[in-house]
Amino acid sequence: MRVRIEYSGGSRGSAPREISPRGFIQRGGVAYLVAFCHIDAFEKSFRLDRVERFEIIESTVPSAIEIQTAG
Repeated sequence: MRVRIEYSGGSRGSAPREISPRGFIQRGGVAYLVAFCHIDAFEKSFRLDRVERFEIIESTVPSAIEIQTAG
């Protein structure tokens, strides 16, 4: 899956960035999204409370309609 996020903080400020989510972790009571950043070309951790907006731009998960018609 590929997602475009607007993130307040980090090295690029609030500029939109494309990521591929890998999972979630918690450190020091703070939740993070671990994802491959397509701009910087390596895996990063993004604080969930700093993700201002997100948009799924490419999904590898079949939609409900595809699942229902596949059988």
